[in-house]
Amino acid sequence: MDIKITAGGVYGADGEYPIGTVIKGLQAAPKGIDERFMPIGDDGEPVLIVNPASDVPQAGAPYAARAKDDSPGWYQVFDAAGNAVGKAMRQADADAFNAMSDTDKAAFVQADS
Repeated sequence: MDIKITAGGVYGADGEYPIGTVIKGLQAAPKGIDERFMPIGDDGEPVLIVNPASDVPQAGAPYAARAKDDSPGWYQVFDAAGNAVGKAMRQADADAFNAMSDTDKAAFVQADS
């Protein structure tokens, strides 16, 4: 499995990996760095991960998004691949967003775009 680092906070033996670093030949998806990487194929393009039990895409959409502190006082929604989506919001709106179901998050992001 090959992955591409999409957010900071991923460390290896030599320190933090820069965003965009490709790590090749992993046996399984890394644990503890959810939402900070995306699987990629041999061509370097993102790989769609499918849950065999339900055939629902698990990366990209529906939005497995979280509102995170983007700049002082403002929060941004990010999709599962680490891409910013929608408009920036204040903390009260971010807290409400984080409490939504995945279906409601997807509807909110599409309406906000």
